[in-house]
Amino acid sequence: MPTIKNKDIKYFIVLDLEGTLEITELSSVIIDENHNIIDKIQIFCKNHYVPETDFRDYVIQKYGRFGLSDKFFRECVPFWDALKIYEEWLYKTVKNDYFLFLTCGNWDLAKQIPLQCMNYGIDKPNYFSRYVNIKELFQRLTNIESKGMDFMLDYYNIKLDGNHHCALDDCMNLVKLVKHMNDIIAKNGNDINSYYRVRVKKDY
Repeated sequence: MPTIKNKDIKYFIVLDLEGTLEITELSSVIIDENHNIIDKIQIFCKNHYVPETDFRDYVIQKYGRFGLSDKFFRECVPFWDALKIYEEWLYKTVKNDYFLFLTCGNWDLAKQIPLQCMNYGIDKPNYFSRYVNIKELFQRLTNIESKGMDFMLDYYNIKLDGNHHCALDDCMNLVKLVKHMNDIIAKNGNDINSYYRVRVKKDY
């Protein structure tokens, strides 16, 4: 695990969102320093500003392909409740330990979370401000520009499990990808901190 600001990272939090104008799914997987999966969460979010008919059509079209549309409508909560559920889940495990978010791209934490919090009149949780972009990690390791999660998995011959663009499944696949890249860094005897460049996004 890397060291950030002289603190050892104890947990990685792999985070992925789904949605368009608003977030429809907030999912994460917590892994420890040995890449063991500690916990995972999938929260479905009811849209507030998207017209109800358009929202239902989107969910049925997208999550129906995964067999999850009925589950989505049973479990979806407003975004402000989703954030509360997420934070309770997160700190149940990480407590005061140092952790680092990993995302596949900058959209999730550099744009969508700050924008939606602003639109909803919610203060963005500070812990969402610091993250590492897995695409940039891949590029620093391979000198090849990442074209997305499936591209990186194919490059390393890692099987894509589950459904791509179901956020929880994507998180699980990203866990495999991160472990593989970290193993390569360790095998080559390189300093892991030279690959993990933390991005900081304080506001939108």
